[in-house]
Amino acid sequence: MYYVSMALQYTGKSLTQSIATAGSIFKDYPAPTSGLVRGYLDPGFAPLIYPRQVLTQILSWGYRIFGSAGFGISTLVIGLTSIALIVRWCWREWGNDAAWIAAIFCLGSTMFFWYGTGLFIEAPLMLIEVVWLYSLPISRHYVAHKYWDYLTAILIIAMGFTRQSPLLPLAILWGGYLAEFLQRKKIKNSWFTITWTGSLAAIATYFVVDIWAPYSPIGLSQKRHPSIVAGMKYVGDLIYRDPIMVAALIIAIFSVRKIKNKTSKTLAGISLGVFLSCAINIYLATGEYRYWSPLFVPVVLLASSALAHSLKRSSSDRAARDEDSRQTQPIKPYLALYLTIAICLMVALSSVLFYGKADGKLLNSVSVSQFYPGSKISGNIGCYGPWDRIYLVVNDKKVAALDGSAMAAHPGIANTLAGKYHSLEYGNLGTFITECMAHSGA
Repeated sequence: MYYVSMALQYTGKSLTQSIATAGSIFKDYPAPTSGLVRGYLDPGFAPLIYPRQVLTQILSWGYRIFGSAGFGISTLVIGLTSIALIVRWCWREWGNDAAWIAAIFCLGSTMFFWYGTGLFIEAPLMLIEVVWLYSLPISRHYVAHKYWDYLTAILIIAMGFTRQSPLLPLAILWGGYLAEFLQRKKIKNSWFTITWTGSLAAIATYFVVDIWAPYSPIGLSQKRHPSIVAGMKYVGDLIYRDPIMVAALIIAIFSVRKIKNKTSKTLAGISLGVFLSCAINIYLATGEYRYWSPLFVPVVLLASSALAHSLKRSSSDRAARDEDSRQTQPIKPYLALYLTIAICLMVALSSVLFYGKADGKLLNSVSVSQFYPGSKISGNIGCYGPWDRIYLVVNDKKVAALDGSAMAAHPGIANTLAGKYHSLEYGNLGTFITECMAHSGA
């Protein structure tokens, strides 16, 4: 509901209009849609929502072209692209059998298909991960080129603005590097340069996003780590709902002991890194199994490779034909790089234009003491339209953002998440916000 309503705002609808429209499109939403306003305005929740630019901007393009059907079309295209790239990669690497097996795993896995093609952040997250199969030195067909490094770095930045898995780029880069190091015992191997430059890009992106949208909002308790019972519940759900992915996971785990080729050894190292990053993310966030989705990509590849090699051992003729079929030309990175730059620039430009809009006229203003009678902070609370941005105003200067809308428009501005304005809690502003939204005509 948040992704759709955000996308609608990018197409010109007001906050309230976007939420109401999302409710009319998805009539099975089990709660009053008016409650979604808090997610945009409460500083404790808004930083979890507004920085998720990649998916929501793409959804807005789909809506402009196809109307409400464009939401599903957008993510379906993303998901099918991921599957096509996985299948092609397996075909180039291990032949027809592996390609068919990978297609069966992707299309047969409830979770992979659901999260990979649905209205979830996991859809672009997994697509970026799949593109890295081509831009990183994993495949035996990989041909080094500086354009691949640029592509990887740009996609690392884009992944940062999915606001979903900040450790994933580091996990993949260092997992691949360490796997290569263990095989060749060389510090400066084929992963060395991109691992360091990519790591710097990932860390820098994290801090930029954190300045714009602080990563540990005060609105979420730090004691919400999933319990063992909750974890077992999700494991049970996974086994019941997605036996295909469970089978792929089991095959991948048992195949690691028998791995002989360089590509699969690299994938095993990456899988371990991704597993650790997902586990940390789940511990800090929630035990939902969708947070394991980045692990699905290397698992599907390892399982496909293992099954394909088993089939080849039973048919030497087929293995020979497959070997001949994989004599393909190396993929040139130019088109992928230019397409990625174009999409990322569109996302960035659209975001800057939306959040860079002026605050608008003053809709309402009250003294701080009216809502915080015991506060030692003086000044006024001002609401500016039409974006419902609420600030602490001292001597006609906006000194702190008191709601998520104002934080999103002013990266790095003082806010109530920490520091001396911590006491100006969002919960006290309920009446003021209602009046503000009424004045804005939203």
